Amino acid sequence: MGMVLLLTTGAWAQLASQTALVGTVTDSGGLVVPGAHVVAVNSGTKDTYEATTSSDGNYNIQFVRPGKYDIAVTMASFVPF
Repeated sequence: MGMVLLLTTGAWAQLASQTALVGTVTDSGGLVVPGAHVVAVNSGTKDTYEATTSSDGNYNIQFVRPGKYDIAVTMASFVPF
């Protein structure tokens, strides 16, 4: 299956001492993708956080440092995004 995962990259964590990165992973047809592996890397500090999407395609990475994040999503049988 050669579908591309759609996700906004370069997300900004809200300004607070600790916050969360949240989002929904969908395929090119707009269907949610459960079980996708999400990796968020802080562009400045290189801190790395990981999550797996829920049955409704959502991810929630708690207690991240504020900053700009590059987000990558992988899932078996999908083209990495």
